[in-house]
Amino acid sequence: MRAGMLLVLVFFAVPAMSQSFHECRNSAGKIYYNDGPCDGVERAGVLRKCVAAGGAISYQTAPCSGSQKETKALAFRPDDAPSDAQQWQRQRAAEKAQRDSQYLQQQARRARTGTGPSTVIRPDSCGIDRCADAKRQRDAYLETEHGRHTGYDGRRAWNDRVYDACK
Repeated sequence: MRAGMLLVLVFFAVPAMSQSFHECRNSAGKIYYNDGPCDGVERAGVLRKCVAAGGAISYQTAPCSGSQKETKALAFRPDDAPSDAQQWQRQRAAEKAQRDSQYLQQQARRARTGTGPSTVIRPDSCGIDRCADAKRQRDAYLETEHGRHTGYDGRRAWNDRVYDACK
């Protein structure tokens, strides 16, 4: 019988990480790390999820300290600065939102104070059911020429008045 062969298996202890990074080089020869293949898009850094022994979780761009365990890492590149057109669009949208908000506040104030058109609802002392009376007033207003051209906000205000009277 031949001399037995000794089979030796060597295991290397590799720290467990959920991501594998590739060492890449940009056109200037600078080394950067990417969590995917080297696609030529240099990421700005690596965001790491570090878990302390007590279970506290922190997210940071610096490597985890010795007492923390790195459980997840992701390469990132910050978004590009918005173009002038995007900034103008955002500003116009913010201005429109502010105007809409002021208009809706004004409508709500008129509805609360009763200064809007035909907002008189009879008090309970008249002996008439407030809910039915509010519905009749709403329907009568919406049947008028002006009421037929009332938009969504006006109809919503009338329905809110009916709801308040019927609750």
